[in-house]
Amino acid sequence: FAGSQKATPGSFSTSEQPEFCRTDAWQAGVLLTNEEAAKGKTEMMLQDMFSTCKFPCDLALLRGPDDFVPHDPGVPRIRPGLYVGDYGNHQYGQFRTEVLLLEYISLTAAELVAESTSPTRVFARPNRAGAPLELAKLVQLQSEVTFMRGVKQCGDFHVSMGATTFVAVCGPSTACSILVDEFGQCPSTVRNRQTHQIEDVRRSWRGWGTLAMPGFRNPSWAGGWLVQLGDDGNSGDHRFGFVWDRNQDSVVLHWIIQQDTSPFLQRAWLPEDVR
Repeated sequence: FAGSQKATPGSFSTSEQPEFCRTDAWQAGVLLTNEEAAKGKTEMMLQDMFSTCKFPCDLALLRGPDDFVPHDPGVPRIRPGLYVGDYGNHQYGQFRTEVLLLEYISLTAAELVAESTSPTRVFARPNRAGAPLELAKLVQLQSEVTFMRGVKQCGDFHVSMGATTFVAVCGPSTACSILVDEFGQCPSTVRNRQTHQIEDVRRSWRGWGTLAMPGFRNPSWAGGWLVQLGDDGNSGDHRFGFVWDRNQDSVVLHWIIQQDTSPFLQRAWLPEDVR
């Protein structure tokens, strides 16, 4: 659901500890497999939040993606929209899936200079942390740069709802090459965190992912890659994920099919001032 407990991750100073509803309904259990079970579990969690834990519920806006897709053939063929991934770690129970909003953002040379010194569009953080240092190398190009950004639509234990979880440089090719020259080539294979199988990497784009302590404390940018894996055997759709340099495993992202039949998820339905 598009809500959060009042003590939302990301709202704490480094000296504070996050508070959460600790009733049985909020403990990690099993991954829910059908709509009826998910609805019942959500109702129990809300009931405990309001009645037992006395936490107010802050509603948040889930907006659809910007429909912009670059014409550059070098960018990933990712359809902007909502995607779901599975961490594959049973200790998270029913919280082990993540929903991300993926969209492209292009910055002019002047906008890139501003973003590198005071991030507000691609690398913004609640605590006003800076952009990755490597962004300075892209500023030297003095040209437009296109990014793919993934934003958390439901938070997890470490990264809060609304935070950017990864950014990848998609174009132009000169920008991509600068980062490859700096960091080397992407690994040729990655481990699928859901299936635990090793998969071949078809294409890759250098970027940065978010790492944080529990409660979104001390967030930082860590190097990694947006990777394209083998196509889906049933639908033929491209499959993507983000892999960090340090572990070389990936949460594979899947298009949420409800978007194809729910036009209210499109950004055009929102008032212009919140699009």
